Amino acid sequence: MRIPGRRKVRKAGRWLQSRFRRGALILGYHRIADTAYDPYRICVSPEHFAQQLAVIREMAAPQPMADLLQGLKRGQLPPGALALTFDDGYQDNLTNAVPLLQEYQMPATVFLITGFPGREFWWDELARLLQTPLGLLIAANIIEAPDPLETAKQNLQDTRLLMQFYDRLLWKPQEQREVIFNALRLGQPDSAADDPEIPRALNVEEIRALAHQPGIEIGAHTINHPLLKYLEPDVQRREITGSKQHLEELLSETITGFSYPNGSLSNETEQIVQEAGFGYACCSVENVCYPGSGHYALPRFWVPDIPGPAFARWLRRWLR
Repeated sequence: MRIPGRRKVRKAGRWLQSRFRRGALILGYHRIADTAYDPYRICVSPEHFAQQLAVIREMAAPQPMADLLQGLKRGQLPPGALALTFDDGYQDNLTNAVPLLQEYQMPATVFLITGFPGREFWWDELARLLQTPLGLLIAANIIEAPDPLETAKQNLQDTRLLMQFYDRLLWKPQEQREVIFNALRLGQPDSAADDPEIPRALNVEEIRALAHQPGIEIGAHTINHPLLKYLEPDVQRREITGSKQHLEELLSETITGFSYPNGSLSNETEQIVQEAGFGYACCSVENVCYPGSGHYALPRFWVPDIPGPAFARWLRRWLR
């Protein structure tokens, strides 16, 4: 049974705890880009990101994940201890985020999905295909809407059908998604790989370039970005260890950090991550990290696209 307001009560409790215990913050980002269409709300503009970094430099003590983990383990954290992370591995992490991180001398960890090198992630392709009347009409037929044409017309003005489709595909394995995408691609452009306006994952050369940037740590984020806790253990293991092995072979270095896609994990998932040889893993619960907490479900705060003053007020709320 869902209790109204329970989430707000929990968050208030976490905030109250942060007033009495010294901990560390891990901030989460996805994309650093200017875009007119951001249906999943995962973009922070370069202008706002620069302002946020300036606030962090003034108010907090940014450090690499390795140092933050050591501080948590020893119970010796500097005031305002904070680390930055990025999920997925968008190409704009290299072109837009890294120059600003270097300008403000800010370390960061980038958790990479390995199954889409140089290509659109499936959710971005879905958003692009459903921006056209034809794509919307095909989608309305796939979900067997009572009046597909009217449904398509209505969704030209909003993202309801997109989010409905996203929720449906989120639960499907990649091979089943491809069957649906093949239908959606009918009459659409064959490839978006050469369009600089379309977001895509880092390619192999860009991953290597990113890994060589000062202050950047590379972590793993599975092969296909599934909801891990709902998969059979063998499938979870392939997704988790496969992404680690691919990155280690590509970069000739040990990958120690992992991020759970969509924050989806179970006790079994945590155990698989540990057995794979990772030293820590980040989830999507919004909370402060405290000494003595486990290192395989580290909470993070997802940063919205807000300017410096608003970000400073938000950060001040959680920094002790």
